[in-house]
Amino acid sequence: MSWVESFEISAPFIDLKNDPERAAMLAKELSKEIVDTHPLAGRYWKVIAEVEPQDDVLATAEDETVLVHLTWSRKSETPPWPLHQFLGSAVELRDLLGSRY
Repeated sequence: MSWVESFEISAPFIDLKNDPERAAMLAKELSKEIVDTHPLAGRYWKVIAEVEPQDDVLATAEDETVLVHLTWSRKSETPPWPLHQFLGSAVELRDLLGSRY
Protein backbone atom coordinates (compact mmCIF):
# COMPACT_ATOMS: atom_id res chain seq x y z
CA MET A 1 0.00 0.00 0.00
CA SER A 2 1.33 3.44 -0.96
CA TRP A 3 1.80 6.00 1.79
CA VAL A 4 -0.61 8.37 0.03
CA GLU A 5 -3.54 5.96 0.44
CA SER A 6 -3.48 6.48 4.19
CA PHE A 7 -2.42 10.13 4.06
CA GLU A 8 -4.98 12.54 5.52
CA ILE A 9 -5.37 15.33 3.00
CA SER A 10 -5.74 18.69 4.70
CA ALA A 11 -4.89 22.37 4.18
CA PRO A 12 -3.34 23.68 2.03
CA PHE A 13 -4.71 20.84 -0.12
CA ILE A 14 -8.28 20.39 -1.30
CA ASP A 15 -9.21 16.70 -1.17
CA LEU A 16 -10.77 15.62 -4.48
CA LYS A 17 -12.04 12.18 -3.41
CA ASN A 18 -15.59 13.52 -3.42
CA ASP A 19 -15.16 15.58 -6.58
CA PRO A 20 -14.26 13.12 -9.36
CA GLU A 21 -15.23 15.59 -12.09
CA ARG A 22 -12.72 18.18 -10.85
CA ALA A 23 -10.07 15.48 -10.38
CA ALA A 24 -10.64 14.23 -13.96
CA MET A 25 -10.45 17.76 -15.38
CA LEU A 26 -7.12 18.37 -13.60
CA ALA A 27 -5.78 14.98 -14.74
CA LYS A 28 -6.75 15.87 -18.32
CA GLU A 29 -4.84 19.15 -18.12
CA LEU A 30 -1.85 17.34 -16.64
CA SER A 31 -1.85 14.82 -19.50
CA LYS A 32 -2.01 17.64 -22.07
CA GLU A 33 1.07 19.31 -20.58
CA ILE A 34 3.27 16.19 -20.50
CA VAL A 35 5.33 15.39 -23.62
CA ASP A 36 6.92 12.01 -24.33
CA THR A 37 10.31 13.16 -23.02
CA HIS A 38 8.97 14.38 -19.67
CA PRO A 39 9.74 12.23 -16.60
CA LEU A 40 5.98 11.87 -15.94
CA ALA A 41 5.25 10.54 -19.44
CA GLY A 42 3.95 7.05 -20.07
CA ARG A 43 1.70 6.72 -17.04
CA TYR A 44 -1.85 7.68 -16.18
CA TRP A 45 -1.70 10.12 -13.27
CA LYS A 46 -4.74 10.23 -11.01
CA VAL A 47 -5.12 13.61 -9.35
CA ILE A 48 -6.19 13.23 -5.73
CA ALA A 49 -5.79 16.78 -4.39
CA GLU A 50 -5.10 20.34 -5.47
CA VAL A 51 -3.78 23.55 -3.98
CA GLU A 52 -5.42 26.78 -5.05
CA PRO A 53 -4.37 29.32 -6.22
CA GLN A 54 -0.87 27.83 -6.61
CA ASP A 55 -1.93 25.45 -9.43
CA ASP A 56 -0.27 22.48 -7.73
CA VAL A 57 -1.81 19.02 -7.82
CA LEU A 58 -0.98 15.86 -5.91
CA ALA A 59 -1.18 12.86 -8.23
CA THR A 60 -0.51 9.13 -8.10
CA ALA A 61 0.37 6.49 -10.66
CA GLU A 62 1.09 2.89 -9.74
CA ASP A 63 3.27 3.21 -6.61
CA GLU A 64 4.49 6.75 -7.25
CA THR A 65 3.27 10.07 -5.93
CA VAL A 66 4.15 13.44 -7.38
CA LEU A 67 3.43 17.09 -6.72
CA VAL A 68 3.03 18.91 -10.06
CA HIS A 69 2.75 22.61 -10.84
CA LEU A 70 0.34 22.93 -13.77
CA THR A 71 0.95 25.71 -16.28
CA TRP A 72 -2.60 25.82 -17.64
CA SER A 73 -1.28 26.27 -21.16
CA ARG A 74 -3.72 23.58 -22.38
CA LYS A 75 -0.96 22.23 -24.61
CA SER A 76 2.24 20.20 -24.41
CA GLU A 77 5.03 21.88 -22.50
CA THR A 78 8.79 21.79 -22.94
CA PRO A 79 10.49 19.94 -20.06
CA PRO A 80 11.11 20.68 -17.27
CA TRP A 81 7.52 22.00 -17.44
CA PRO A 82 5.28 21.12 -15.83
CA LEU A 83 7.52 21.34 -12.79
CA HIS A 84 7.20 18.32 -10.52
CA GLN A 85 8.67 16.58 -7.52
CA PHE A 86 8.38 12.87 -6.78
CA LEU A 87 7.45 12.17 -3.16
CA GLY A 88 8.37 9.00 -1.31
CA SER A 89 6.60 9.74 1.96
CA ALA A 90 4.26 12.03 3.84
CA VAL A 91 7.31 13.49 5.58
CA GLU A 92 8.76 14.56 2.22
CA LEU A 93 5.44 16.17 1.29
CA ARG A 94 5.20 18.04 4.60
CA ASP A 95 8.81 19.24 4.25
CA LEU A 96 8.11 20.44 0.72
CA LEU A 97 4.92 22.17 1.78
CA GLY A 98 6.75 23.87 4.62
CA SER A 99 9.22 25.35 2.16
CA ARG A 100 6.56 26.48 -0.33
CA TYR A 101 3.52 27.64 1.60
